[in-house]
Amino acid sequence: IEKLDGIKAVELGKSEDIKLGDTVFAIGTPIDLSYKGTVTRGIVSGLNRLVSISIESNYTDDYIMKAIQIDAPINSGNSGGPLCNSNGEVIGINNMKLITSGVEGMGFAIPIEEAAAYADAIINGKNITRPTLGITMAENKNGVLVSEVRANSVAANAGLQKGDVITAINDEKVVNMASLKYALYKYEVGDTVTIHYLRNGKAQTTKMKLTQ
Repeated sequence: IEKLDGIKAVELGKSEDIKLGDTVFAIGTPIDLSYKGTVTRGIVSGLNRLVSISIESNYTDDYIMKAIQIDAPINSGNSGGPLCNSNGEVIGINNMKLITSGVEGMGFAIPIEEAAAYADAIINGKNITRPTLGITMAENKNGVLVSEVRANSVAANAGLQKGDVITAINDEKVVNMASLKYALYKYEVGDTVTIHYLRNGKAQTTKMKLTQ
């Protein structure tokens, strides 16, 4: 949106330019519309934080998000609002905060470059697709255990078997299911990756072309 009723759109900044301690402002609508346009202030507390999140109510981490950590208060309803630097440029999209005993002031925002890339893709009519290996997984102390290999999947065609433990995708280490998805989703459908795994304690590799 270039403008609306004489109001100019905010400018996008670069999250890669921010530094620890930089002042940031979070804007949103916490609770309900009675508090629309609420602005909170804080600092950048951490960069490139890998935060495990659960998308479904299954008590397991479904995905890892790389985020900007901030201490500006993030309340229910702030998600989707802009995170701005001291120049008023949008450097992130407020997403969530940690809610647990003994934790205070740990909020997170999606870097604006990643958010804008997805927005552009959707605006241009592109379907957002994710690659799959075709396996059922379980946690393992050495990586991710393959508990099932679906017939005719890329994993089956690449020779993966039940009981194998995936330890890395290309050069990125896999320590749990969330980190496997984080590594996997860096690639597009049709890309070829090298899967590092253990079979009966012996390290092996296989290549597979990712499908949707």
